[in-house]
Amino acid sequence: MPSLSVVIPSYNHRAFLPAAFESLEAQTYRDFEVVVVDDGSTDNSPDLIREFAATTPLQTKIHLQSNAGAHAAITKGIDIAEGRNIAILNSDDVFHPDRLRRLMAVVPASGPFIAFSEFAFIDAHGERITADIHNRWWYRHLLERHAYSPGIGFTLVQGNLSISTSNFLFSRELYDLLGGFRQYRTAHDLDFLLRAIFHVEPIFVREVLLNYRLHGTNTITANRELERREVSELFLDYLNQATTEKPANPRAPASEVLAVYSDQVLRQQNLWFELDRNAPAFTRLRQAADLARAQNPDTAAMEGEVNRLRHEVGRLMGELAHRALPALPERLPLRAYKRVRTWPVVKPIRMAARVLGLRVPRRWL
Repeated sequence: MPSLSVVIPSYNHRAFLPAAFESLEAQTYRDFEVVVVDDGSTDNSPDLIREFAATTPLQTKIHLQSNAGAHAAITKGIDIAEGRNIAILNSDDVFHPDRLRRLMAVVPASGPFIAFSEFAFIDAHGERITADIHNRWWYRHLLERHAYSPGIGFTLVQGNLSISTSNFLFSRELYDLLGGFRQYRTAHDLDFLLRAIFHVEPIFVREVLLNYRLHGTNTITANRELERREVSELFLDYLNQATTEKPANPRAPASEVLAVYSDQVLRQQNLWFELDRNAPAFTRLRQAADLARAQNPDTAAMEGEVNRLRHEVGRLMGELAHRALPALPERLPLRAYKRVRTWPVVKPIRMAARVLGLRVPRRWL
């Protein structure tokens, strides 16, 4: 029995499958099997999968099914897999040659766990993406927030630090404990992580061991509105759990600890603003915050210091934006400015407008 099973959910990625397969054959860690589940592809992916299974030296199993979504393909693959640990590689992504060895070196020999690493963005041709300001800035900013978060869970409730199920390596024990992946089409990865942090603190390896591919047919790229609805729903589920149960993982954001940080979390995660603030979970969160302040004066002092620092950062950014504002029309014509949606451009303009007391039309931002 292999110690690890790599599950590949595949759907219409004929152009990307060879790179995914090659990255597995190049692994320095060898005690693993490969389970490929084709989720009803309409290109000739199944033929390529059969060819790979027939020629690769890796122990390989394949399963073809009607289209049911990534979560269903992953679930089927895990059902077929024999390894006591599971890694996932989506058919359009690529593993670093040393990925499995590095992750398996840091995970426990038994018990529930989940691990992931840093990643890099690549394009449809497999080249590193350097010009995509939005994605690169978003990820870098999330890593910076993580540096002063009390735990990985506090970063995850602000953004998906792992980016994808391709970045997951977890024990079958954790999978069984959580009851597997739930039926979210775009957000099953974040949902799995948020449920996992209630039980274990994720292991985050600070090395780029995954190449995450951006292309026009990414499931999330093609379903942005569905993604927002699903993420809003799963965050409300998490908040309900966080305000009613005590987590097994003491570093998980829950109860009065989440309440202390809730202002920061809610401000950073824009999707939270779509939730009903009168929901029982929010009432419990406010009550937990009030109780924490009443029972521990240090809590209120700490919360006040966090807010003071946040306002100070906002003031400094506003000053910088104010100084840069006179030069903006020369560097960025109004007609171009209206089309810009990248946060590094938008944020200084918002800050400058706030400092100057101006109202910038929302359609421009």
